[in-house]
Amino acid sequence: MTKQSGWFRTTNIYLYLLLKLLWAFLAILLTQVLFYLFNTRIFHVEDFGEWMGILWGNIRFGLATASAVMLPFLFLMLLPIRVRWSWWYRILSHLLLIVPMVVALVANLCDCGYFQYTYRRLSSDIFAYLTIGGDMGNLVPLFLRDFWPLVLCGFILVVLYVLMTVQTRLEQRRQGVVHWSNDVVGSVVSLLVLFVLLRGGFNRHAIQLEDAARYCWMKNTALIDNSAYSILRTIGKDDISNVANMPAEEEQALYTPEFRTMNYHESDDSTFVPVVETGKKPNIVIIVLESFSQEYMKCYNDGADVSFTPFLDSLAQVSHKYNGRSNGKKSIEGIPAVFASLPTLMETPFIISDYKDNKIDALPAILARNGYQTAFFHGGYNGSMNFDKFSVQAGFQHYYGKNEYEKKHGDAAYDHAWGIFDEPFFQYVAEEINTFKEPFMVGAFSLSSHHPYNIPEEYKGQFKQGRHPLLQCVMYSDYALRQFFASAAQQPWFKNTLFVITADHPGQGLTPQYNGYDGWYRIPMIFYAPGEDYTTIDDMGNIYHAPVIKGPRFPDNSQRIVQQIDVMPTVLDYLGLNERAVCFGTSIFQQPQAGWQVVYGNGYYSLICQDERQPDMIRTAGYAGPYTFGDPDDVNRLKAIVQSYSKRMHGDALTTKKK
Repeated sequence: MTKQSGWFRTTNIYLYLLLKLLWAFLAILLTQVLFYLFNTRIFHVEDFGEWMGILWGNIRFGLATASAVMLPFLFLMLLPIRVRWSWWYRILSHLLLIVPMVVALVANLCDCGYFQYTYRRLSSDIFAYLTIGGDMGNLVPLFLRDFWPLVLCGFILVVLYVLMTVQTRLEQRRQGVVHWSNDVVGSVVSLLVLFVLLRGGFNRHAIQLEDAARYCWMKNTALIDNSAYSILRTIGKDDISNVANMPAEEEQALYTPEFRTMNYHESDDSTFVPVVETGKKPNIVIIVLESFSQEYMKCYNDGADVSFTPFLDSLAQVSHKYNGRSNGKKSIEGIPAVFASLPTLMETPFIISDYKDNKIDALPAILARNGYQTAFFHGGYNGSMNFDKFSVQAGFQHYYGKNEYEKKHGDAAYDHAWGIFDEPFFQYVAEEINTFKEPFMVGAFSLSSHHPYNIPEEYKGQFKQGRHPLLQCVMYSDYALRQFFASAAQQPWFKNTLFVITADHPGQGLTPQYNGYDGWYRIPMIFYAPGEDYTTIDDMGNIYHAPVIKGPRFPDNSQRIVQQIDVMPTVLDYLGLNERAVCFGTSIFQQPQAGWQVVYGNGYYSLICQDERQPDMIRTAGYAGPYTFGDPDDVNRLKAIVQSYSKRMHGDALTTKKK
């Protein structure tokens, strides 16, 4: 018998495997501690009882994760065969232990930094993101630099885990002793225990992501779910989870996405006159700003001393401003929501899901068949987030990305991370629009207000720094927008255009007000029609009064929640084109007093509603499988929305037109 060296030595294989499992579990638990420490401002645990629930939930999810990641190793070592005592067999087995565990720990550690951008745990769609993002060769060193405290903590943790694992040694048994019967019984019992751990206990059903809601408030479930388990659970899973078995009649009574434009001739309000009846069709320009939050804008924060959006603040004073909400926290979720009224109510964003080829009713397609020229602009890499493919599916006739810009203007404006800086790209947008035949519909998505928070050299030091490096980029993007409007205002098409200004999702919340559940999704939502009321803009981006023309009037309730999926039906109502479409949102014109917002993340769905008589009163409801909170009527409405969404995704029924 050969004496093994190591910190922990035993001849008992079951104690040996138990120690290996313990080290893996403790390492996962420590990544959860780091996750909380790096995201403390986002979570609000109410009392000691909830902390105890979070601890117990982490034990259950942590053991299930460790067991799942270690499964190949444990299975090989539990086989009752003599070869498992061979040195080469153990080396092979340890490779199947250490490599998957390090990957799992890295996934959890990455989410310690990434979660502040998405407010959602990583899922299997991360593998798709890695192939459709920016210049990863330049980005990875920047991530390592900007998140060095996390990198250092993670490196120490991974090294400690590997040391504890390799220093736990199994000594050779005595030769000549018969162990066959004990090995068989021990292996069977151990595999049964492993089966229980994988299922998360003795429950009837295996543990699911939504079970985290059993232990704490749903807004804090990310403290229990870990990224490794989330990735494992969502591999190959595009289906919408937890769909209520609600009768079709009840579902349709509570909610239907079938949308028809408003019949203005039957309206009691004489100011609601379709634009198409006031003269030539107006142009539509929808600007989606990267990572813009209401928090950074003075026009959304009365009494704020500092604003990082001076141009948008001035524009909001002569526009129709609403309480904007995003339907997700990722760019890849925001674009379908804005242009096709499609929220993401599943783990994988629609653009890269199994349903990505479903036919859809999207705003550009509808306007194209009504004589509009349509184009989508994004300064990122062509292929980034699959926006170019989605633009075709949505009915955009032209796509302008980094490639098209550089063919015309060269690569001097490249930011060496994601694409073209905002100011030159927005000038390029204005330049190309000038070549379009009216009426046209344009979607433009900005880029610069994003990590790694870079702006052109000539502007460094000219914008306020604020408490976060993102704010300097926000101010630069606001300046780029001012320059765009200054150029556009000199063109004949400007006065006949409706501008919609919103965001793909908010940036990081910097104050408690925007880190609560009601603040996570707040974005600008501004409708500006320079020919409609009383405004014009000069070549310096300054705003002045102008004559009034007749047209539809947006409701004056600036407190109304307007989510991203409301943009498409609102624009269709504004134009009055007598169209039908599948829109999961609602038109501001048809429901002027109160709005709502639906989102999904971390295994649960949530619905935020306004009271029609008191719009400043917000109700929140949610559900994750059998776990619910909020008004029962709101919960049922939420379930009807999710069920309708699921049925239409599965049935390829996202359009009112026959296939």
